[in-house]
Amino acid sequence: MYKVVWTKSAQQGLKKLDFSIAQKLAYKVESYLIKNPRKLGKPLVHEYKGCYRYRFGDFRVIYQVKEKELIVLVLKTGHRKDIY
Repeated sequence: MYKVVWTKSAQQGLKKLDFSIAQKLAYKVESYLIKNPRKLGKPLVHEYKGCYRYRFGDFRVIYQVKEKELIVLVLKTGHRKDIY
């Protein structure tokens, strides 16, 4: 199992969301993404090459997978219109 680490920008992105949505999004990341982050996420290209995105309705989570440490590093969270 992977461990989830939230960056400051990801935490700030969660704070900008409605509390109930932020809570659900954090739950999805903490419970589903830790099982198989590469399979559940979609690989990104260009400036986010090496990162993945996880979709939750109109909201997105941008993250990196660190295999050696078994860490899912959450870089950004937010509404899809603001995330990229």
